[in-house]
Amino acid sequence: MATAKRIEFPDRESWLAHRKTGLGGSDIIIALGYGKWKSPYALWAEKSSKVEPEPVESVAAWLGHVMEPPMADWFQQETGRFVKDPGEFTIYTHPDRPHLFVTPDRLYNDPSGSSFCKHALRDDGYPLSIKTTGDPEAIEIWESGEATAAGGAQINMEMEILGKCHGAFAVMTFGWQKERLWFDVERNDAMIADMMPKLDEFWERVQNGDPPPVDGSESTQRTIYRMHPDDSGAVVELPSEVVKLKYTWQMAADAIARHTEILDTTKNQIRHMIGDATFGRYGDTIWSNRTIQNKDSVKVDLDAVEWLEEYGVPHEVKPGAKYRKLIPVKSIG
Repeated sequence: MATAKRIEFPDRESWLAHRKTGLGGSDIIIALGYGKWKSPYALWAEKSSKVEPEPVESVAAWLGHVMEPPMADWFQQETGRFVKDPGEFTIYTHPDRPHLFVTPDRLYNDPSGSSFCKHALRDDGYPLSIKTTGDPEAIEIWESGEATAAGGAQINMEMEILGKCHGAFAVMTFGWQKERLWFDVERNDAMIADMMPKLDEFWERVQNGDPPPVDGSESTQRTIYRMHPDDSGAVVELPSEVVKLKYTWQMAADAIARHTEILDTTKNQIRHMIGDATFGRYGDTIWSNRTIQNKDSVKVDLDAVEWLEEYGVPHEVKPGAKYRKLIPVKSIG
């Protein structure tokens, strides 16, 4: 196994700048289609400098970052293995593919080394991937001693780049009970062999300006409108493939209308059965039909805002929403 190139950056800005030159650990998950909040198309647009990367400000991301140090300490106490932080702004680059790199959460060495494969222990250690999740499906997978698809892909890429044959997970789950667990994972060469050409193809698309297939995710829609925030008033001739898309649109709309009617009818039948009651119950199944009263509100024109301010009337000004809406029309005008 070849040795990865280790690069230490002095600050977050230089580290982020380098990440634009390839695919990091979290990018790899998205490029393979395992991203929960970002689509391959959105990642392609960011890496192609067509849009600026959206800041990651979710509670889940914050919690995962905050829990890394205590989970690393807990793993070290539980296993007796020495754990070290490679550095928040350290990157390990693939020896043959400079567009692939990772920043492991932690690295560890095992003093016994008796239960692992034959490769000599490297100075940089083995990858420890630290995860936190409250997702019920993910919790079930982690508690079974298996990695999620995204987690498995990420740690195998770390093993590939670092030239290792095993790694480990330390996971904190936030389900009905908060639990900590850890387990070792062996290198999966079949998975790595499957991932590499897909990642190479994705990066080639970035370099050639060739987007990946457009999917139906909100992430992709948001990215398209970030790239094209305003319409120009022009008319563009569409390719012939739009004919197929037109019929697909109509078929999907008809199917949604049929199922919406079935759903609405079903809901009304249950509402009729519940009547004035708050709940309806059959066996272990319970429906709630509570009365919800929202607070009254008053809308005024912007011309009246100065008057409201002059007389000290409490109010809130909400900026008007700006968006583009795609609908079929019969004529241009």
